[in-house]
Amino acid sequence: LRLDGSARESHELYQYFDSIQAFTGNEAVASQTAVRRQFQRGDASDDQDNDPSNDVDNNDALFIAQFRVGTRDLSTMNAENAASPQHNSPWDIIDIADALFINQMQVGMRNEFFEWLGSSMAASKEGGRATAEAGSVAIAAGGTARIPVTFKNITGAAGLGAYDLKITYDPRLLSVNSLDAGGSPFGAPLAHRIDNAAGAVLMVGTATQVPGMNKDGVIAYLSVSAPPAGKGRSVAMQVEVRTLSDVFGNAVTAQVTNGSIAVS
Repeated sequence: LRLDGSARESHELYQYFDSIQAFTGNEAVASQTAVRRQFQRGDASDDQDNDPSNDVDNNDALFIAQFRVGTRDLSTMNAENAASPQHNSPWDIIDIADALFINQMQVGMRNEFFEWLGSSMAASKEGGRATAEAGSVAIAAGGTARIPVTFKNITGAAGLGAYDLKITYDPRLLSVNSLDAGGSPFGAPLAHRIDNAAGAVLMVGTATQVPGMNKDGVIAYLSVSAPPAGKGRSVAMQVEVRTLSDVFGNAVTAQVTNGSIAVS
């Protein structure tokens, strides 16, 4: 199922069963009550935000961001609506570029059909390249440190517009206490989740300016602490780029530089 058309229009689909035939035997079930489903391109919240205007807005982008980092279950949102702003494959998936398109529509960079209106810059199909890096620091056992998460070596005139990162570490040797905002144009992540039990931090962000991030910069800072048991150990901060897009939604080829925390 792919949703085309306007984010301002809602469409209802009713599904009826005249009968249900079993694979074995000849029994049939009486006609069932119609199943009603409502579709509106980009309406990830499916009106659960109690918005009487039924508009697709930044709250829908937030639903998508929360789903991507695991703080929102798919059952609490409309998957088809959420996957539809960006048509990124034969079978659309929900990723942070969908949230980017909604945010851009809200500031007049895209129309209700999610077509580019933004600046005079033509919508390029070249996403470019970038490197995602977790910083490396030394830390005393039992102490804390602040680790930058950066993008570097960015190519492509459009600049970065959306990211979806996962950073993993050994939770026996390191804990992440908090995540702080980085610099412009991303600022604070749209959503993030710290899971010290699994040893993972997930973060997603979007930027609604053109060009997007086009030079080296910090997107977030992680405050970490090392328990005394980690003394003398080195802890890897492994970076996984789950999605990286330019401001037009084109995929950016990503490389990673993992961090290393030396515990003394």
